[in-house]
Amino acid sequence: ARGIFEAMRSLLWIMLFTLMILYVAAIFLTRLISDQEQLSVCGGQHQAGLTDCTLTELFGTVPSSMFTLFHIMTLEQWPDVARAATDAEIGGYPWLWIFFVSFVCFTNFTLLNLVTGVAVESVM
Repeated sequence: ARGIFEAMRSLLWIMLFTLMILYVAAIFLTRLISDQEQLSVCGGQHQAGLTDCTLTELFGTVPSSMFTLFHIMTLEQWPDVARAATDAEIGGYPWLWIFFVSFVCFTNFTLLNLVTGVAVESVM
């Protein structure tokens, strides 16, 4: 039990760093996607059941962008979100796949494994 309490300080810093990464990425995506005038008019249905409103629902505000990015960080339906954001038919950006792959690699493989490493090291 003592090892867990000693690891709390490191885990707190990892949580704050993760929150900061989510916040900065959310601001980037919100500014990028919500600035498009063509997304203000919803209508039409495209491939895979995506509508023009999908991107504004996912990335229209900073809190919704943070929530979506949290889902992506935990690998919850991240391919669907990435497909919607890169689909040019509904106002997405085809080059945005670079951001999503980088985000998944950094947050999932680096940050979440860092949490596991701190917990294991402190217990041993």
